[in-house]
Amino acid sequence: MCANFIGTWNWTERYCPCCSGAKPTKADKEVTATFNPDATFSVSEDLKIIDTGKWEVLKTSNGFALSISPLATDDFYLQGSITICDNQLVADMSFLDGCEHLFIKAD
Repeated sequence: MCANFIGTWNWTERYCPCCSGAKPTKADKEVTATFNPDATFSVSEDLKIIDTGKWEVLKTSNGFALSISPLATDDFYLQGSITICDNQLVADMSFLDGCEHLFIKAD
């Protein structure tokens, strides 16, 4: 992980490469993901908490991975592979014909 991910992240756009002619679309809701120093996280959609759980950084053969659990079935914002660099967080489900969600760090 190349940046400190503790803090609040604002969802800015979604990209679904599985769809023909797909282009990124701007966020149509106010979604924030907050990662706390006590290894908990929450996801809010239009100021309503829709998901909470624990996060953990795991060592992998390719570096590090962010593991979050449990993940509510209604929350698709943080599913898939999570990549963090500088002030950007991408949750990528495109390897399963899903979408990529881009977040920008708020603080």
